[in-house]
Amino acid sequence: MANDGLSGPALTQDDLNEITAISRTWAKERKNVLIANISRLGLVRTRELLNSVKSGVRSRQGEANTIYFKYKYYGLFLDKGAENVGRNHVTISARHWFSQYVYGQQLDELLESLAGYYSELALKTIVLTDVNA
Repeated sequence: MANDGLSGPALTQDDLNEITAISRTWAKERKNVLIANISRLGLVRTRELLNSVKSGVRSRQGEANTIYFKYKYYGLFLDKGAENVGRNHVTISARHWFSQYVYGQQLDELLESLAGYYSELALKTIVLTDVNA
């Protein structure tokens, strides 16, 4: 980590890579939980939905800025529920296979990991220059 002395620490490419790695690990863990939920709940067209679940991290100029999850569109209806769907106007009950396993406490875990990393970086920049007895 570099430090310009005025504005505090500047993140190096290694720091950015570590932040991206923390984010990727979290996204991969969440993806595995989502896949387990699809199987456990026995959702309709399970194999197709299972195969469609993807996660990752997008970066801009070396800095992670987006964690994404992708899945078949009907997975949204299975998560949230829907009424009057399709030609037969069926009702799909909410199965909550996605939302509660990505947001809330799970997102807090990611934020705590990132905060821990940032705090370690900040502590490394503290330099004791003079001690008055």
